[in-house]
Amino acid sequence: MIVYDLNRAKYQHLRAIRDPNYHGISIKGYDSWPVSYRCSNDIISLANKLFPELPKVVATKESDDISGGQVLKVKRSDFETWVQSRNSTPTILRYDKRTNVPDGYRVMNMGESKGLTLGDVAIIPTSDMRKWITGKPVNLSNGARAKLYVAITRASGDLIFLL
Repeated sequence: MIVYDLNRAKYQHLRAIRDPNYHGISIKGYDSWPVSYRCSNDIISLANKLFPELPKVVATKESDDISGGQVLKVKRSDFETWVQSRNSTPTILRYDKRTNVPDGYRVMNMGESKGLTLGDVAIIPTSDMRKWITGKPVNLSNGARAKLYVAITRASGDLIFLL
């Protein structure tokens, strides 16, 4: 049995960005189920909304098995104070190096984080991503949706959006 998250293939293959019907690899004779062993149900539910046309990914972790797993929104101006009240320091994910980030944190671009499992993750969204996160109408490009999906699904702890 092979377990594979079809949605993650969207970012891995440039063809996927150009062709919405391309879902990554296909291995003849094997079934695959879209499963996440990393993230909580809350985080996976949010990530599923980015690609509603694809099969829903399910979280295998029970809420008892993970510490955290919440989706939180924190004002950027409150971030430093908020982090001081925590037991762990989040990794900050940004769209690209042009994004201004606070000093003293592990920082990486969303795309660079692909394949990694991180504890708490703080995402600095682009303006369009911010609209999507806050429920405002926006048409995210396939590339932006894929990068945001990757960023969201890195968190094995809490997911924090810096707004």
